[in-house]
Amino acid sequence: MTASGGAVGSKRGGTGMVIAVVAVLAAFVIIGLLTTNTKTDVPYDPSSTSPSGTKALVDLVQGFGASVDSPDRFPTEADVAVLFIDVVPPDEVDRVREWVRAGHTLVVTDPRSDFTPRADTISGAANGFSTTIDRGTCTVGALAGVGEVDQGVSSSYDLLFLVPVTDAAGRRDPRAQVCFATDQGAFVTVQPEGQGQIVSIASGAPFLNRYLGRADNAALAVDLLAPRPGTRVALLTDAAFGEGGGGGGSLDVIGSISRVLTPGLRLLLFQFGVAVVIYGLARGRRLGRPVAEPQPVQINGSELVSAVGNLLQQLKSPDNAAIVLRADLRRRLCDRLGLPRDAAPEIVADTVSARTGHDRDQVLAVLIDRPVPDDRGLVELAQQIDTVREEVLHGHAP
Repeated sequence: MTASGGAVGSKRGGTGMVIAVVAVLAAFVIIGLLTTNTKTDVPYDPSSTSPSGTKALVDLVQGFGASVDSPDRFPTEADVAVLFIDVVPPDEVDRVREWVRAGHTLVVTDPRSDFTPRADTISGAANGFSTTIDRGTCTVGALAGVGEVDQGVSSSYDLLFLVPVTDAAGRRDPRAQVCFATDQGAFVTVQPEGQGQIVSIASGAPFLNRYLGRADNAALAVDLLAPRPGTRVALLTDAAFGEGGGGGGSLDVIGSISRVLTPGLRLLLFQFGVAVVIYGLARGRRLGRPVAEPQPVQINGSELVSAVGNLLQQLKSPDNAAIVLRADLRRRLCDRLGLPRDAAPEIVADTVSARTGHDRDQVLAVLIDRPVPDDRGLVELAQQIDTVREEVLHGHAP
């Protein structure tokens, strides 16, 4: 009863431990889900709520009835496509221009792009390093409601598009329109391209979460990306042009890692690691002094043999003693002769006869369990066993 109860208690203890571990893991998962956010370190990430992301821009444009998507192929069916960073491979430039000529709008915020007019560096000290840019000269009717934009930061050099607008080869574009322009340059230009147009902006900072709420940045975003309800907007990344994107590969790698290792997931992994360490310390082996435990009653080997002999004598059953003597002889013979301990008595007798010349039947009569009628028969059997033992084992126990 004691052994059974211990086994049941051990089983219950093991089940309880499994339940506790599962409960702890479930708690960690819930904590991780609750603390997970969409912040990433990728600039212009449309799903990121970090200061450098554009999740606020997406929500704003969608609030004015436009749909926003980040396509994984090009050309796209969108009405307006946005290139925050020019990731278009050189062999795809002509295809993008054809898409624009078909009647679409391309918004580019990378002044070094192949799609923008020539840009030049101006001294930020000329306007006292101000972060805001006044409307100035503006011939773009769609931006009539935008008074000033805030580019967030201003340094000793800023990029503006040259006025009059020229391409990289220095050729003037008489059809180009400008806005937020001074004698130093224009912050926004619009160049007709077939049935469509390319809108070039000298910086994408006004569209970041950090700066979208400043000045008229939100109005600029709505006028360009959601001029009417139902406008389809595509935010182009290198995914739209495959792995050969023009420089977006590193951003894509950073973005993938950042999306996987969100702060919530990092916190979850940290908590799980702490839990494993605590569990290891609690359940692990700790070396130290042996713990004193009550020991069972010890009986010396000679006392055990004597006790067994007394019991057999009290039973007055020579057969039991004969069985013990024969079993001991069979075991010793098998060990000496290289036979299995469970070998049949006939096989043992044949082996003994073959190796010693001893009569097989006499050996077999000693090995096979047969009834012993009285104590005299037990004594005779013991003498016969001693004879076989001496002849086979030469008086030496194995």
